[in-house]
Amino acid sequence: MTTASLQRREPLLDDVQAAVLVEKAVAAAKRLGVRVGAVVVDASGLVLAVRRQADSYPSTVEIARSKAFTAANFGVDTHEMAERLGSVEYAVHVTQAQPGLLFVKGGCALEIGGVLVGGIGVSGASAAQDLECAQAALKEWENRPDHLVHQ
Repeated sequence: MTTASLQRREPLLDDVQAAVLVEKAVAAAKRLGVRVGAVVVDASGLVLAVRRQADSYPSTVEIARSKAFTAANFGVDTHEMAERLGSVEYAVHVTQAQPGLLFVKGGCALEIGGVLVGGIGVSGASAAQDLECAQAALKEWENRPDHLVHQ
């Protein structure tokens, strides 16, 4: 029996990368002139980073967390998952069965090399602006040479 912990070999999202993502989302919100909260979760849905602009709604963080969790849970952006569900009634049943899911624009799945590593959620502006901020963060992050982490 070994006393050493097993090491993960798949790409992982770390707290430094998560902090970069929420900062990029907030920077995009500032360019749009809106105030938001942004949350990044890992592949299991646990929070890695949070950033809320002053004077944004207090609820933005929890809503952003739900969007990030939903994207990480299903491995697809929240608005795409809403389309897959097809009806509001079905979406309501799913959210009653699993609290914390939210099927509106603003949540994006995060992947590295085809592996799901987490999700980002943004809330506080219109749904379309929330999505724009999340996608802007992803675009900038994907272009960074250090966005791959192998542990």
